[in-house]
Amino acid sequence: MTEILTLSAEDLSAALPMRAAIEAMRTAFAALSAGEVELPHRTRVETGVGAVLLVMPGAAPGPFGLGAKIVSVVEQNPERGLPLVSGAVLLLDRDTGQPAALLNAERLTEIRTGATSGLATDVLARRDARKLGILGAGRQARTQAEAVCAVREIKEVRVWSRTRQRADMFASDLREASWAPPEVSVVDDPSAAVIGFDVVCTATAAKYPVLVGAHGWPGLHVNAVGSFTPRMREIETDLLGAARVVVDYRPAVMEEAGEIIEAIDVGALTPDELIELGDVVRRVARGRTSPDDITVFKSVGIAVQDLVAGSLAVERARAEGLGTTVTL
Repeated sequence: MTEILTLSAEDLSAALPMRAAIEAMRTAFAALSAGEVELPHRTRVETGVGAVLLVMPGAAPGPFGLGAKIVSVVEQNPERGLPLVSGAVLLLDRDTGQPAALLNAERLTEIRTGATSGLATDVLARRDARKLGILGAGRQARTQAEAVCAVREIKEVRVWSRTRQRADMFASDLREASWAPPEVSVVDDPSAAVIGFDVVCTATAAKYPVLVGAHGWPGLHVNAVGSFTPRMREIETDLLGAARVVVDYRPAVMEEAGEIIEAIDVGALTPDELIELGDVVRRVARGRTSPDDITVFKSVGIAVQDLVAGSLAVERARAEGLGTTVTL
């Protein structure tokens, strides 16, 4: 018989606070850059119109840094009152290969994706960044905001979403958060959350760019985390052509990130210009080179994030008595 620790969304929130998650991502991307991670390409299974199954295996540092995430992404689910992303992360003991933990994938994905943008903001955004724009109003948008606020003294947040009601609800939620700045507002035009702002996070399911005109704003830093297929694009090609572009993992974004694929196809970018986040963390590559640089961090999400964040969550949960143990 095998005992497995199960961690719910609530357990993960308690075991993996944002600042700890950001440091876990620093470890994860440094390890990836140093060649200490096994990272096969994500497997995609099309299950119907607007639905896909994703399988992300890998091996990374940490006592439970071996395993896989299995999730479904169903575009119609938010309209049904269900999560866009659902699934689980199975972690194995690195020494024995035995199943060790089963984690709620939706919450782990939210935390580690936000934490990675927090890390990217920490190493790429100007130190005096004080204004944050958020394009999108889903659960991913919330952890994006929380992570940026953890690494910069943000004084103002502006929110835009295609659905004004969702933007209003999201802004109301932010105003109640202990980590959020006092000034949170909703705008009807996405450009109002960009022009004059220091950091912008895009967390949408857009198939056409929602972030336009940003190539004319010196010093801007962008975290773009919404698109993860060749058919999705959140940011315009002109921005990528004007920016220093940092990515989570070059092979993944060249295969899956619609805006990167488009920019390379039209000659606005070359693959050699893509800088990996782990190389910036390890200081073997430069991110921002001047206060006027525009920097873009483009992420499609990779297994090392889940493995390292999940391993830390399991360690902390065991120490704090969190979660439920089941026997198989």
